[in-house]
Amino acid sequence: MKAKILPLITSLTLITLFTISSCSDDDGGPTLSIVGTWVLIQNIESNCDDPADNFNETLTCNANDCITLIFRSDNTFQTIEIEDGDTFTISGSYSINGNNLTFSGVDFGVPVNLTLSFTLEQDRLITVDENDPDLGCTFTSVFERQ
Repeated sequence: MKAKILPLITSLTLITLFTISSCSDDDGGPTLSIVGTWVLIQNIESNCDDPADNFNETLTCNANDCITLIFRSDNTFQTIEIEDGDTFTISGSYSINGNNLTFSGVDFGVPVNLTLSFTLEQDRLITVDENDPDLGCTFTSVFERQ
């Protein structure tokens, strides 16, 4: 009887250790933070009402063209867009609720409130706007952490 119980206890111990170690990321592992500086590297418009409006572009950041998004720990953000050497900025606040990211700010004097779904993966921030009213498209932006 003792010979049958020992392998059973060993197996149960190994299963328990494996289960506990596989859950460790959920309980105390590092959590990803949106706080930091992000540069836009890809824009995708898909599922457009007019398929001719679909596109996928890869972007590079340089002195003449770059879009940077900065999230601060006090729940403020700043977007810096350099287009053909001209710089435009938008500042405001942001909030996160589950996988929804809401921006509140002012763009060219007009109040803007925008909610996007988002995914945070290591050094990638992916935002999705499924309600683009202008083109009837799903608009996806991919940012890279700097």
